[in-house]
Amino acid sequence: MYRDKLTLPVVTPTGNEFREWISAAHIAWTKENPEFLAEFANVNHKNILTNAITNNQAYYVQIGYRLPWFEKTLKPYYRFEHTHTPLSEQVFTNQDLVESILGLRYDITNYASFKSEYRNTKRLLTEPRVNGVFFQTDFTF
Repeated sequence: MYRDKLTLPVVTPTGNEFREWISAAHIAWTKENPEFLAEFANVNHKNILTNAITNNQAYYVQIGYRLPWFEKTLKPYYRFEHTHTPLSEQVFTNQDLVESILGLRYDITNYASFKSEYRNTKRLLTEPRVNGVFFQTDFTF
């Protein structure tokens, strides 16, 4: 949990100061075959002047499976992400998101990997879906 006070740079008739309370929880099964990750977060904003309250939720669920071939260096995975921002939210602009990710991770060593991902993203109802391919290198210490 995290609490804060926010002051927006623009003063509006409804005020520009908010109390923020972030709470989150996660579950992780990393013993492999399968790997399962999930997280949920809620961001609560309370307008100090009007006492109006909004709640923004976000979560993701990911499942992966390390393949038995090539010395177990390949791990395909699927991830679903969802973010909801109410229309009455005054601190965040609309951040709604529905996204599916299909990826493949290749472990170069125990400390580095390459990832390739296909992403299908939808932000607002009026916007089209966006498809993209992404490549990444990861390092750990």
